[in-house]
Amino acid sequence: MRIAHFLATAGIDSRRKCEQLILKGYVQINGKKVEDLGRQVDRDNDMVMYRGNLVRLPDPVFLMMNKPLGYTVTSGDPHAKKTVYDLLPKKFVAHTHEALTHKIRIFAVGRLEKEISGLLLFTNDGDLANHLTHPKYGVSRYYQVRLHKPWEPKDTAHVLKGIKTSDGRLKVASYKQISPRVLSLELQQGKTGHIERLFRKLNYNVQSVHRVGFGPLGLGDMPVGAMRFLTKYEIKALRDSSANISPTTRVKGKPAAAPASGFDTEDLPEG
Repeated sequence: MRIAHFLATAGIDSRRKCEQLILKGYVQINGKKVEDLGRQVDRDNDMVMYRGNLVRLPDPVFLMMNKPLGYTVTSGDPHAKKTVYDLLPKKFVAHTHEALTHKIRIFAVGRLEKEISGLLLFTNDGDLANHLTHPKYGVSRYYQVRLHKPWEPKDTAHVLKGIKTSDGRLKVASYKQISPRVLSLELQQGKTGHIERLFRKLNYNVQSVHRVGFGPLGLGDMPVGAMRFLTKYEIKALRDSSANISPTTRVKGKPAAAPASGFDTEDLPEG
């Protein structure tokens, strides 16, 4: 991988800021100052130094959280009163140079609006996060939506056709009626914030949106606010995920053992 990608993966900073650090002469590979942003790094054989500190890539970390209502999925919004990062163990919320002191910076995979609860993934694997969230890969997300009035089957064609937004078209890949006012939706594109717009156009008010699945993973009966490591089977399922995975094939694994990076399940609150 390129040197800026390597540094960003190690938690030094964002990829763009890492490029600036390289150009300022703060980075060395095998004792030589790096001047080419295209320089490739062999993670097994090259020795990367940043400001005199040895930089190593952390072991991959994968967490699942049942996000509570009222929490913003961002770490950079100065107006956010509560963020999901406030719920994470401190050793997972490293910033910039803290990554060199055995902390790991993990980030949320995609976004859930403050008013939406449910399954939220965290990782330090940027490539996998991109695969899971980029529209071209078509990885499904599953939601339960509660409406203010009973759903009318005549509106099915409209919800499947979707609506145009500034970011493209939001449409439902599939849906199932759970009760008169609760629908289960599968989305493969669009933002969760568009769900309310979609139903408002059909004269429904959305009372709640809860994400219950992401690709092959299901939330199960995890308590609100709780989190856990993914199992090795769940991680493999995520890596193999595609738009063809249905809700019935979602993995429901038991809490995983800690990754080899020195963290253990005692680092995680129970809810």
